[in-house]
Order: sequence, then C-alpha cells, then structure tokens
Amino acid sequence: MSLEEIDAEPFVRFDVVDTGIGIPEDRQQAIFEAFVQADGSTTRKYGGTGLGLAITKQLVELLGGHIRLKSKPGQGATFSLIVPARVDLAGQPRLSSLGSVPEDEAPRPKPEELRFRGRVLVAEDIAANQLLMRLMLERLGLNVTLADDGEDAVALASVNTFDLVFMDIQMPRKNGHEATRELRRRGIVTPIVALTGHAMETDRQNCLACGCSDYLSKPVERKELMKVLEKYLSRESPDPPSETFLNSDLPQADDDAATSQENARPRAIIDWDRLIDRLGDEETVLEVMPVYVEENRRRLEELNKAVLHGNAAQVKLYAHGIKGASANVGAVELSKVAKTLEHLAADDDLSDARRLLQEINRLFDEFQTFVTRHDWIHEVKQPQKSECASVSTSGAHQ
Repeated sequence: MSLEEIDAEPFVRFDVVDTGIGIPEDRQQAIFEAFVQADGSTTRKYGGTGLGLAITKQLVELLGGHIRLKSKPGQGATFSLIVPARVDLAGQPRLSSLGSVPEDEAPRPKPEELRFRGRVLVAEDIAANQLLMRLMLERLGLNVTLADDGEDAVALASVNTFDLVFMDIQMPRKNGHEATRELRRRGIVTPIVALTGHAMETDRQNCLACGCSDYLSKPVERKELMKVLEKYLSRESPDPPSETFLNSDLPQADDDAATSQENARPRAIIDWDRLIDRLGDEETVLEVMPVYVEENRRRLEELNKAVLHGNAAQVKLYAHGIKGASANVGAVELSKVAKTLEHLAADDDLSDARRLLQEINRLFDEFQTFVTRHDWIHEVKQPQKSECASVSTSGAHQ
C-alpha cells in the first residue's frame, strides 16, 4: 500500500500480486464481468465462481476509485486498487516498484452529490450481494435493513414501514415471488423492486405479475439502481443543516408545522457525558460505535420477528439486549423505550408491543443516522446544545 498523487488529487493504492498462470491481454477486460474467468476450464481446474473480481470492481468504483491490471501469460498478474485518500501527500512514500498509473489514463473520481431519503429493505440470501447493495444504498444516504430470505422479508416488512423493498427472486424458504404475493395479500403497498440474474422479458413479466413494482437485473448496475431510486424515493440536499434530521419512516407533514412541533420538544439522541464516562475516550468511542450499530441492527431485526410472531420470551430477550447496549453508548431514550417493552413482555403482555417497536425502530434510525456523520462527536459536545445532542425532524410523529 502507498499514497500517490493523480491530477493533484491524493489516492491510496493497494497492489495485489498473483504469481499464477497470468492472463492474456485479450481476456483482461472480460474477467471483471460476473461469472467469467480467464479460461472456461478453470472453474473445474482452479475453482471459483467468477464473481470475486466483478464484486471488487464495483466496490472500488463505489468508493470513487478504479482497478487496474498488469499481466502476461506465464508471468502472473498484478491488480492495483486505487481509491481517493483525503490526506496531505507531502512527505508520504510513493509507489515505485511496480510503477504508478499514468496521470492521463486515470479517471478522476466524481464526488457523490445525489442523495436520497428513506428506509430500504434488501432481501438477499448471498452475503456478498448483501454487502454490495448495502454499501451502494448507504452511500446514497439511505437507511438499509437486510433480510436473508423471503420469510425474513415478509416478517420485517409486516411490522416496519419501508419506503422501498429490493426483493431477490431466488431465495431459500420463501422465494421472491412468494414473498411479494404474501406482502400484497397483507395489504402492504410499498414499492417492491425484483432482483434477478435472469434478464428475459418473461422473467420481468413474471415479477410484475406477482406484485413487484419494478425489476433490476443482477449484478445491479449503479446507473440502473439510480434510475429506480429517483423513480420511487425523494432526494435530499447533499449538505443538510447539521441540526436537522429527516425521518423517512413517518409521513411528511406541513414543513412549518412539523418544524415548530419539533423545536418545541427537541429529542435527545446521545448523552455524551454518560457515553464518555463509560468508554473513557473518543478513540474508544469511535471503535465501539460501529460495533454497537451493527449488533443492534441485528437485534432489532430479531425483535421485529418476535413481535410479529407474538413470542413474548423472545421479545423480552431482544428488548433486554437493546436496552443494555443502548444505555452503554448514551442512547438514553432508546434504552428507556426498550426497557418498557422488556417489562411488558416479562408479564406476557404484548398489547402495546407494536407501538413500542415502531418507536424503537425510529429512535434507532435517528441514532444510526447521527453517528454516521463525520462531525457527530463535535456536534454532540457543543455546550449550546444542552447536555445531550438534540435534533429536529422534518416529519410529524404519529
């Protein structure tokens, strides 16, 4: 790994050297396509599906970078991953052993300007595909929930409000067609976009016939994904005011009335004093926070399922976990609501569980949105914002 400058912009470069059989020049572009290898016989001889480089290329481009290949048959191959690095290059080492990318050949990264607002459910049973979809959607400003199959998708969409659902068609337990039909039978009208590796017109018609609103072929191309998002979701400005958060889970009301209502009772997200007392320093906070978010996203998905199935014991278990973990990171209000749900479940009373679950989902979304901002620690420590970080949303509370 090294740092280098291309057209006066800093980049970080990773080189991966393969000492294998090498790749002929006429096959070097093809290997970045899905399900393609340099030689059709290598699937049997060397193994692999041909998806790795396709996914890697998409991830690198998602970060605003590019991937380069140098190879000759019999001499191995060198893959160079080059992504933007927002650092000062003065005095930093440059890559010289394998040569740098010619400045006139390297594409300039374009800053991400278009962002959307909303909460999205992605139903996909392949972990790599989940990762890719989540990264693409979160980079565009969206809150993403993952479902591992059609059963999970139905469970999550039945107790949560999503603005858009991406539904893989080939999944275990319940496939995408079956899951979509079930959601429509339950009266859920959220737009559902089918994801399938089949690109025939009959496949598209089958997806629409079962209740899907739209259709994307896999692997999903970013430009096609953007078209779908622009069709079904609202845009937000690239730099929203730092004190304003947009709650996509709730219906939008008159802006002036909503703003007035929220300013009248600001909502605390993080108690910084409590957080720093527990974790000690900002470096530890930055390490712990993404772990908390990821673990509690999974806990919340399980809590959603437990409430849906009326399983009081499971509701108590997952609400208890969310309560304790949230208290540890200073998410006081989220912890309190989870505690209320835990106590009700302990008494085998789920009569108010769905309302409390909706509030937990909303508070967690607010928390997650806040701590993914680059300046959230600075904002939460500002004395003029009282002892807790507070926000106002543009949506009216139900």
